[in-house]
Amino acid sequence: MAASDVYKRQVFGVAGGTIHEGDIADLILIDPEQLASYDGESNVQRVHREEFQHEQLVNRSDGVVPLVMIGGHMAWEGNDFAPDLGQKPMGRLLRAIH
Repeated sequence: MAASDVYKRQVFGVAGGTIHEGDIADLILIDPEQLASYDGESNVQRVHREEFQHEQLVNRSDGVVPLVMIGGHMAWEGNDFAPDLGQKPMGRLLRAIH
């Protein structure tokens, strides 16, 4: 068990923190080369969000996060959301074990 697993279990009181075959996991894959060369200042833009009826300051980090999985389901790959994201349950709430 990694030190981060012990810390998470102690502080948050949740089971999990392993990546073994058959585990249901939330994963965020970060490309370290893209992250190192990312310039956040040059990516800031204002985008009108229809659902909120106002502009939002957005800072996209395209290429830095090529993959996100929630509960073992693909949520983001490349530069696109998965078609079923928000259409079906993907994750679950982790309850404290204390």
